[in-house]
Amino acid sequence: MNSESILKDAIIKVSTKHVDISTINDDTSIIQDLGFTSVQIIQLLIEIEERFGILIDDDDLELDQITIYKNLYSIIAEALKE
Repeated sequence: MNSESILKDAIIKVSTKHVDISTINDDTSIIQDLGFTSVQIIQLLIEIEERFGILIDDDDLELDQITIYKNLYSIIAEALKE
């Protein structure tokens, strides 16, 4: 399983609504398009850290950065390089 499918799987696991992963694209808003609450975003970040075995830097946790799919994916990719 590649890192993008792991991220999409984590989104599905945390979401309380049905999420069709085929509709997720780079510009998908986790809040506006997928309906995540702030609590679900925190749960998603925890799930991501556990699944990828990474720690997301506090400097990368700006809400406008982590709620757009491509930005969140970039943060994960950068953390995996470290």
